[in-house]
Amino acid sequence: MIARAKNKTSPIVGLDDFCNSLPIMKICFLLGPLFFIHSFLFSQVSSVREDLLNEHIQLGKEFHRQGDFSSALMEFNLAFGYLKRNANHQLKEEISGLILETKQKLIDSKKREVVRQAGDGSNGLLPVEEEPKDFKVLHAEGKAVARKVWDNLDGLLPGQTLGVGRLIAVLPNGALEIAGNEPQNYFLRSSENSAFTLAGENTLNLHSGNYCLYTNQNTHKIRLVSADLNFEVFSDKPYVLLVEVSSTQAFLVSCILGRVRVVDQSNGVNLTPGQFIKVDPNQNWIIRQFELSSSLVQKKLLCGLSERPSFFPVFIKQAQAQAKYLRNR
Repeated sequence: MIARAKNKTSPIVGLDDFCNSLPIMKICFLLGPLFFIHSFLFSQVSSVREDLLNEHIQLGKEFHRQGDFSSALMEFNLAFGYLKRNANHQLKEEISGLILETKQKLIDSKKREVVRQAGDGSNGLLPVEEEPKDFKVLHAEGKAVARKVWDNLDGLLPGQTLGVGRLIAVLPNGALEIAGNEPQNYFLRSSENSAFTLAGENTLNLHSGNYCLYTNQNTHKIRLVSADLNFEVFSDKPYVLLVEVSSTQAFLVSCILGRVRVVDQSNGVNLTPGQFIKVDPNQNWIIRQFELSSSLVQKKLLCGLSERPSFFPVFIKQAQAQAKYLRNR
């Protein structure tokens, strides 16, 4: 009886299963078009982003060819904005190179304009309102001034921005800390009687004085120039360096945290904490060891400003560990 009742309610094999599946089929029927529309729109958005990316690149190159470097830089920056969420995009390196090249040509064109205005009898300086925001003043004590390219700035203050090409002088009893805006991401502290030029986004022309150069980036490269000396500093980890340019133009680079490689056209050395390299104007390289605790004599650089640098606690531990090792060896 049970078997006959079952056959009566479902004379066709699998009909119950088919009926039970109807709600699921309805859902699939309703959602299917939505999935299709979503996929279609996503593909269209991706396509539009690539189209806009290529459009900005081409416009930038055309402005660059015409000598309109300001407009070219704007287009390249817009193109770069599309790649912020795609660090491995094949065009990212190319666009970064175009941005750096265009910035340098924009600076050169402004310098030529300064020379032209000077020939016209003006002071040859551009309005400070046109100065790019390549660097930012973080801390300032005493007095530091900015010269060249744009109108003079007497008495730099925290929050002020500076453009590539500026000559900075830190006067007696003064101290200054600046930071490079993206993508440089490095910090420079300078003490009294220091003078340096922001020669490029990643190039510092150090004329005289004492400096603390550090970065919290895992990959960093910077060029240091002084008189006839020209170095590049590479590192794949955060580092802290003390740099001194003597009155005889000797160049001293001391590593107090991290590991760096210092190279010029014919030489190259690796520095670790407690090592320094001294290079004289005759290109003689001398490598020596030193006690990290002795770096504290650079009071203005390490702890003389209103705020100590973020690396200071780590440096103290490193100095203490080295001192203990030297006592026990």
